[in-house]
Amino acid sequence: MDETACLPPTVPNGEYIKNSNGWFLDRRTVTVKCHDGYELTGGSDRSRCINGTWSSLPVCEKSPNACDEPPQIPHGVIIEQGYRELYGADSKVVYECESGYTTDGTTIQTSALCSSGNWTGIPLCEFYCAVKHAGAYDQRRIEDFVDEYLKEGQKKNFPCWSRSYYSMFECKNQRLTNTRCCHEHDINRNVCY
Repeated sequence: MDETACLPPTVPNGEYIKNSNGWFLDRRTVTVKCHDGYELTGGSDRSRCINGTWSSLPVCEKSPNACDEPPQIPHGVIIEQGYRELYGADSKVVYECESGYTTDGTTIQTSALCSSGNWTGIPLCEFYCAVKHAGAYDQRRIEDFVDEYLKEGQKKNFPCWSRSYYSMFECKNQRLTNTRCCHEHDINRNVCY
């Protein structure tokens, strides 16, 4: 190696095209690209080898619009993404809820977005009980309805085939229960079981 050549520079949070022989000849230039979530501060993105020393090296600092690692959420994990400590602006991560949990009753995967240094759209993975179509409750004579999902602790009255009669469904302790078909007056007084 010529004494006017330079060893490869160290640029924290940045990279450049490496030379195959491991060093750079005098007057050679490297162009630095900052890692995702970092940006150049100060001057140029280039540095030149001059008589065995690099001219001022570019500096990559955390961007004010970057986000730290996304928050962990109960009953959810981040998928399709390797671990990183920093995410660039407009980065997305996809959360997936554990089995039995969803964000709205049906959706198990939801994206969160890094925007202006903060994560937006962080989902909640909650337990939902599925209230299936009427066929599952024929003995109760429930009217036909589309599948619905009740959040843990939620109650909802579903109409029966007789006018003013309802069956109250409740999602409690991760189980779905429902009453027999009762007159709405009895349901409202909590005397229907």
